[in-house]
Parts: sequence; C-alpha cells; structure tokens
Amino acid sequence: MKKIFNKISLVLLLLLLVFSACNGEQNQPHQHSLEELGETIEAAGEFWNKWWASHYTFEWAHIDDSRRNWQPWDEAITPAHHPLSRGFAIILPSSGFANLDDIASHLSQFYTQDWLDRRQFSEPEVSMKFMENEYVTLFGFYGFEEYDGELFVFIQVEWTQRPDWAGAVHTLIEQEGNRAVVETVVQSIRYRFILIDGKIDSGYGQWE
Repeated sequence: MKKIFNKISLVLLLLLLVFSACNGEQNQPHQHSLEELGETIEAAGEFWNKWWASHYTFEWAHIDDSRRNWQPWDEAITPAHHPLSRGFAIILPSSGFANLDDIASHLSQFYTQDWLDRRQFSEPEVSMKFMENEYVTLFGFYGFEEYDGELFVFIQVEWTQRPDWAGAVHTLIEQEGNRAVVETVVQSIRYRFILIDGKIDSGYGQWE
C-alpha cells in the first residue's frame, strides 16, 4: 500500500512539475521579429494615409460634408466648438463605423489598449524645425471625434506630402521582454516607436 501511495505521489509531483513548466512558458513575454514590428508600423501608417486621403473605409461615399459650417463665427449656424465648425465632417453608418468604440476596435490591430484608453485617435506626431528653437506640427492631429451621438472625421488637412510606407526602413534599437523600441525612417521622417506585445504604444517623428 505504501509503495502504491509513493508511486501516486511521484506521478502527481511529475504532473505538477510539467504543469508549472508549461505555465511558465506561457507567461514568458513573446518577442516579435523586426519584420513583424515593421509590418505593424507600416499598416498603421497606411491607415492614416487613407484617412488623410478620405478614401478606403472613409471614402467620400461614406462622408456627409453637406453640413459643414463655413461661417464658424455665426453661432446661429453651428457653435464654434462644434466639430462641424472645426474641420470635421460626419461619417455615415454605411462606413460600418458608428462611434469611437468602433474606431478603437479597428485601431486595436496596430495600437495597444493603453494607447486606445487614452483615446489617442490620431497618428503619431511629426514635427519639423521651422526656425531656431521653433518647431511646427505636421502630423498628429486628432482624426475622429464623437459629438451628440454622431461620429466625425477630420477632413480639413493641409499638409500634402505623405510618407511612402513601402520604402520604410526599420531598425531595432532595443528589445526587452515584450517591449521593443524601433527607429523607422521613411522618406525625410525619422520615427521612434515603442511597441508592447507587438503593438504601438507610443511614437513620434521628426521631419529632417
């Protein structure tokens, strides 16, 4: 009887060790390859290029620009604080997007939950040196807003030259656990991205 008990105890101990080892492997942070990280960065960049051009998901067939307020100083038409007075237009339900939660769900392909919780519905900011100690923002304006139950997209963009992500060059600066730092150069922009679990958590760029 004692031998049987010892055998059972040994089997249980082995099972416990195997389970602990498997669980330990599952808890280890997964490190993504530079190729995977680069693909995520480029896919996010392409989304914002399409947003800027107002096509693909947000093509003009899905945008109502008829209610834009071209006289924002006239409060009787639309208050100055209203999205329609600040360069936004309405996204129609035919787009498949009804609110900011829908936008967040779509952007979760590229960005961490922390980025989305900050309601950071914009592309990473890119600045350019204008004069000594003076920088202007080229990219990074908020692309979407929700107001009175309607979803709005910013369409009054002025900067016309967009990054060609097909020619982006990525360099892995550091990687520890599930955190990676990637420098991306695309045309004249040098980005610095921090990615967590393969998704963008922060990023900024400098036009050189």
